[in-house]
This record gives sequence, C-alpha cells and structure tokens, in this order.
Amino acid sequence: MDQHLLEGIREMENLLLTHTNWELSSQLEKLKTSYHYMLQYLVQGIDDPQRRQFHTQLIADAWEIADRLRHFLLCQYTTLLYVQTYKKCQQGESLRQIISQLESFTDDLAVLQLTDNRPSSLKQAYLDHEAWQDKLFDRVWSCPQWTAEEHDAASEALQSELLIPADLCLLLSAVTLSLLQSFDRRKIDFALEAVKHAGPQVRIRALTCLTLVLYRYGIRLEFYTELLSRFQLLKDDPDFRSAILTIYIQLLKAQDTQKVTQKIREEILPEMVRKMQQLSHGVDVSEENDMNPDWGSLSPELDEKIRQMNELIMEGSDVYMSTFSLMKQYPFFNVIAHWFLPYYRQHSMVASASGGQPQVEEAVDLILRSSGICDSDKYSMLSVFPAIPEQQKQLLIGRFSTNEAQEIIAQNMPELEKYAQRPDVIAGNYIHSLYRFFKLHPYHSEFIDIFDEPLEFYTVPLFKDFLQDDQQLREVGNVLFKAEHYADATEMFSLLAYRDHPEVSDLQKLGFCFQKRGWIYEAIQTYQQADSMQPGNSWTLRHLGACYRFRDEYQEALDCYKQASELQPGNKSVIYYTGICLMNLGLKEDALQKFFQLELMDTQSPKVWRAIGWCSFLLDKYDQATQYFLKATAQGAQPHDWLNLGHIHLVQGRLRKAVAYYKEAHALASTDKERYESFREMLRQDSSVLESKGIDPQLFPLVIDLTEMEGGLSV
Repeated sequence: MDQHLLEGIREMENLLLTHTNWELSSQLEKLKTSYHYMLQYLVQGIDDPQRRQFHTQLIADAWEIADRLRHFLLCQYTTLLYVQTYKKCQQGESLRQIISQLESFTDDLAVLQLTDNRPSSLKQAYLDHEAWQDKLFDRVWSCPQWTAEEHDAASEALQSELLIPADLCLLLSAVTLSLLQSFDRRKIDFALEAVKHAGPQVRIRALTCLTLVLYRYGIRLEFYTELLSRFQLLKDDPDFRSAILTIYIQLLKAQDTQKVTQKIREEILPEMVRKMQQLSHGVDVSEENDMNPDWGSLSPELDEKIRQMNELIMEGSDVYMSTFSLMKQYPFFNVIAHWFLPYYRQHSMVASASGGQPQVEEAVDLILRSSGICDSDKYSMLSVFPAIPEQQKQLLIGRFSTNEAQEIIAQNMPELEKYAQRPDVIAGNYIHSLYRFFKLHPYHSEFIDIFDEPLEFYTVPLFKDFLQDDQQLREVGNVLFKAEHYADATEMFSLLAYRDHPEVSDLQKLGFCFQKRGWIYEAIQTYQQADSMQPGNSWTLRHLGACYRFRDEYQEALDCYKQASELQPGNKSVIYYTGICLMNLGLKEDALQKFFQLELMDTQSPKVWRAIGWCSFLLDKYDQATQYFLKATAQGAQPHDWLNLGHIHLVQGRLRKAVAYYKEAHALASTDKERYESFREMLRQDSSVLESKGIDPQLFPLVIDLTEMEGGLSV
C-alpha cells in the first residue's frame, strides 16, 4: 500500500463488493471520509500542522483494515491450519484464563512433593500443564490482532513469578509465529517489553521476534510513531544492538544448514569412517603395541576431518539437522507448540524416558543438558528413548552414574552451563529449532519460511541504524563472505571501504566479492586501493592479475605476476599464469620455458601438459604438441584435448585423421552440455589461430559437417 492511500482504499472497496463484511465496510468508509476531508483542507489552502501526522495515522489504519480483510477472506475460503486453529480457539478459554491455569503449576508441584504417589501424580501434573501450554500457543499464534485486554494479560504474564520460563518462551514463540502471519502493533509492543526480561532464554526469543519484525515490517513501522520511538531508544543501547546483530548472524548461518549438511554427509563423515576403518583393521591396541604420540598423527586426513567438524560446531553451524530430521515424525511433534518448546526437566517426556526412576531421570537430564543440541532435538531424543532396549539403556545410564563420571560432570558442568547461557549459543540453539519447524513440520508449506527468503536486513532503514560500528559491520560481512553470499557481503564491505580507516582485508574481500559477481572493473579498482594501502601483498597482486586477464589486459596482468613472483618465487599458480600472459603477448618461447619450469615442479599435471601442448602447437612444434596432448588424454580426456589433436593434423594436411579426433571432441562435449561448450563453438574460438596457420575459412563448415555426419564417409 505504501503511501498511495486512495489506491489501497479502492482495492479494498472492490473486494468488499464481492465479499460482504459490514464491519470492515463501515471502517473503510470512515477512513475514506477522513481522508477526503484532509484532501479538501489541503486544496483550500488551510494550514494544518498536524497534517503529516494525521496522514501517517490514516495509512496505518488502512494497513490494519487490509490485515483484517485478509484474515476474513482466509477464514471464508481456506482450510489452512492457521484458520482451523483460529476457529477452534474462538470457542475456548481466553488468554487470561489460560495464563491463570499455567500459573497454578508451581503451587501444584509444591503440594505433590508431599504426596505418597509422587511419580505418577507428578507426571499427570506435567501433562495437565503441557495441555495448557498447547492452548496458550494456539491461542496466541492464531490470533491476528490482540485486544487491549489480551495485551495487558500477556504483559502481566511477563511480571508473574508463578509462570515457569518455558511458558514465557512459548508465549514469545507464538507471538513471533503470529507476527510472521499478520502484523499486530500490540504484539510488537509486548515483544519490546519482553527484551527487558531477566531470563536469558525469554530475552533471546523476544530479540529474535523483534529481529524478524524489523526485517518483515521495517517500512511499515515508520507509520507507528510510538513503536518507532521505542525502537529508536533501544538502538542507542549497545547491548541491544549487539544482541540483534548476534541473532541476525545466527539466522544467516542457519540459511546455510543444507550446505553444511551436504558437506558433512558427502565429505566429512565418509572420510572419517573410511580412515577409522583403516586404522582399526587388524590393530593390536594393547599397551605394548601403542604408538608414541610424539611421532605425530597416525592419520593426518582423519585429524583434518575432525578439525573441520569441530570448527563447524564451534562456529554455531547446524551439524545435527540430518541426524534428527527423521525423528520429527514422532507423535510428539504433531502438536505445533512442541516444535518451539524449550527443554526443561519438569516435562512428562523426561518422566516417561526415566520410567519414574529418580536416578535414571538424573542421568537422562545430564545427557541432554550436556549434549549441545537444540531443544527440538532434545525432545527427539526423549521420543526415541523408550524404544532403546533396556540393556543398552542401562549401559548408557550406567556410564553417567559411575563415581568417575560424576566427578568429571561435577568438574565440567559449571563451564558447560556457563557456555550454554551465552547469548550467541542460546540464539543459535533456538534458531536451529525454528529451522526444523519451517523445514520439517507437516504443514510447513503453509508458513512463510524465513530461511528461504534473502535476509537483506541492511536494506531496512531501521536495521541500518544497528550497523554503526566497524567491528559489527565486519562480523556480519565475514559471515556472509564465508557463506559465499557475495552480493550481501558486497554491501557490508562497501560500507567499510568508505569509512575513514578501512582495513586492507576489507578491501581485499570487497574486491573478491566484485570478482565473484563478474564486476571486474570494480574489482580492479578495489584491488588497486588495497595495493596502495599495503604494497607487496602477494594475494592482492595475484587477484589483480587475474582480473586484468579477464579483461585481456595481459601486459598489466604480467606486471602483477612478476611482482608476485618476486614475493613467492616458487608459487605454481603465479608461474602458470605468467606463462599464459607471455603466450597471449606473443612471447611464446618465454611462455614455453615457464611451462617446462612448472613440469619440473609437478610432473603429473595435465593442466601443465595442456599448456605445453598448446604453446608447442603455436610454435609449430607439432610432434611435441601431440606428445603432451596424448599424455593429458591418458589422465582423463577433455573435449579440447581431442580438438587440439585434430588441429595438429588439420594444419599438416591430414584431414581424415583430424576429423577422427574432432569426432572424439564432439562426442565428449555432447555428453555433458552444461559443462562443455559445443564442438562448433570450440572450433569457432580457434578459427583465427587456424587461419593464421593457412587453413581456408571456407573449410570450417565442411569440417563441421564431416564431424557431425553419422557413420562417416567410405574411402
């Protein structure tokens, strides 16, 4: 709707002509009349100092009527889970009544501690409380707009000493899901209140809610002066800014979960399993036969994969998504609230897993609290725990019950709990749970998947205010850069580049982003700026040289590679591209010497053989060229290998042999059209070289027809 109010009013009028709703029609007519008077006063030249404020309020009112109209149409014409839940909750208890029932849980537990039938009574109390939690969640997330009474009830809940943290966490998650469905200024106001809560989990959920609100409704918030003022006050709080950026970074990392999962499944785990099998096969592990650790690692490759896995975990990457995804099919996850439930010990799932045995319950709780997995996955483990054979279950619990284990736990638990209370850890775990809901819930397609949208927070005016500090900009930029989101990273590093004191690494990364996006001129300008700040940086020179090559500016590229060579004399990449530049500048003999130098350094490189072969062809050294191209085909032929062998025979007048090689090139190129250019395109690119060697251009179409002819010609 933006600020084109009349257009929005007309569209809503048209909808209400065919979908009658007298209440909305009345509200829209009142809005239209108010806007008409405002325009009339404007035409009459009446000076109204409140006009801007009044216009802003009218736009906000129009947005809210549009929201209510959308909700009305959804209820009339769809059977979405959201609509079904809304209709069910309209017949149930009010928000205040539900909160009152939840508040009784603490007193109920205190009374039950004194009863004889404690385990079964406690479990029933847990179940009753969880049923009210489910009602709380459904009531809030399916409600499009709170009344003032509902807002007051939720605000009072924040101050209640009787509600357990899990209740408030669910309340905040329900508010978040509801706001993703429909704008509600009262729910946003509630989330702004919740960021001041003393509980770290409650606070992080409120901050996550506000982060998503800023992104989804950043422009719309401009029409709500009171909300805007509260955001403006919070943005001046460095802790608030830092927390919002922490959550933004965790959301960005979560977007790469599929990529992380693929890397673990296809690269890390298979290699770890293979190396462990090699190490364990036939190894005597007795003390007399163990290896001296001073000798180094038995398997550097295994160490490297373990290091990569640990690095992903320490960075907060979601490494457990694939492990627990199938466990979301348990009945526990049929209830939408359970996807957002924080783990806490007084839950019926813990009681069921322990079978009412206090010692078992203690062990289960220790296992989950020290696991490092998100809350959603903890409930997955609790769902599968009863299915574990009793013998294995007792063995697992027994390991945590020994005196030695208890001592280790006592020593490490304080550090683990301290780590678990870090804002970035809490935010990461919560966002991992959110990710599972939006990807795995049976009705996930009915929800707006925040992880499928480009999280371009820096485009939101309000969010830009949070990116005031260079270090914060750099942190966000580095996350985007590492995830290969080069367009987004460009925005971050561009802001840093124009600050008073950019770092060389900022300019290098900005140049690399430009290069990856194909903005070669901008990349050259940025690399030159980095080189002027820190002359003699080999990385900068090599990438500047590459960009010059992309623009066919080979002399400039050669100058860069010569400087880089002085800094890194044995760098193979520098030597190779020095040869490429020399060859394109017509200095073929000098280029060939560079390639031979490389061959001495790396005797098994098909890439070097191809360079020697092509350079030899240009120098009319056809036997030498043939030798090196055949060596390359033996290591895994590419279409250009056969093409170049065909060229060698074509320029020597051996057309039949040339066509035979061209057919090989054509066949190989046709097997993978996405990877390789067509035979015709490859021949067209080399046509000028062939013409310089005396080949008549009129021969090319004939060669193409001979190559593509089925069965060939009889001779």
